[in-house]
Amino acid sequence: MSTRIGKNYRVLIAPETTYGEAASGSFTELPDTIGFAKVVNTIARSAKTGTLKKQKYETNEGTTGATATLAGDFSPSHSIALDMAMFDTTSPRTIPASQPAAYSYTLYRVWTEDSKVDYVPGCVVDSFNVTGNSGEVVQYNLSMRGNDLIREGASGSIAGLAVSSCAPDITPFLFADVTADMLDSNITAINSFDLSIANGFQGDPEIYQNSSTKNLEILTSVDNTFNFSWNYDKDHDDEVYDHLVSSSLSDNTIALVATAGTFTIAINGKYNDYTLPDPDNGVFVSTAVVEILSDCDSSIEGLTITTT
Repeated sequence: MSTRIGKNYRVLIAPETTYGEAASGSFTELPDTIGFAKVVNTIARSAKTGTLKKQKYETNEGTTGATATLAGDFSPSHSIALDMAMFDTTSPRTIPASQPAAYSYTLYRVWTEDSKVDYVPGCVVDSFNVTGNSGEVVQYNLSMRGNDLIREGASGSIAGLAVSSCAPDITPFLFADVTADMLDSNITAINSFDLSIANGFQGDPEIYQNSSTKNLEILTSVDNTFNFSWNYDKDHDDEVYDHLVSSSLSDNTIALVATAGTFTIAINGKYNDYTLPDPDNGVFVSTAVVEILSDCDSSIEGLTITTT
């Protein structure tokens, strides 16, 4: 019996030119934690025994797919995560008005002890989160849906697939180096933040069609939110209420800074939730949720991420 122990693998990501066809030749390698799962949907048959002993002919294998997750320390080396989540590969990145022609990726896990490879083609991002908390490294998490899961393949069968002898040595973003300009520049010191991008896709009948595997993915919605907390400011916290009822968009900016690069996140939207401080927890701490919104002619983008 052959076993696998520990995180003895490399993670590589490559953009696809055709949905569901394993990508090759242009890889980004990351030192992160990856998870794969095969998805098999069963079909209930009309033939039922009605007894305690169910029979094998009562169900059939139906459609198949896969899920994938990727998580780790966020850094300037992770611009490909922005490409995937925002369907935009050029800085400054914004949410596109429509789905681009090439939109999917192949996610690879290459085992270092024998160069075998697991991979999921046809990956698109369901959700993307970037979180930061005081005293910690900024973290990210990608949740994806894919076309299939191939296990224990030969890495030599993937053109151009090669891994370094050591995991990439990235320089992560530290929360201590984050700069913030929130609430019309009245809040510059924050305790935590969470940027969330949630992508919605068309239902199974339209993406599987007359096939047991996905033929395509169709992006139908994008919902973005930004949460943050700060020490209550008695001179300015009442202004949050002005933003809660305002018909205009509020602009906020947060910059993730490292020696290798900076990600500047410009957020426009409406404050749709504000949690009052709890006087029983020492220093008052306020929290707010910004629903990220654009205006009708895109002269104000809801979310813009600039990488430098």
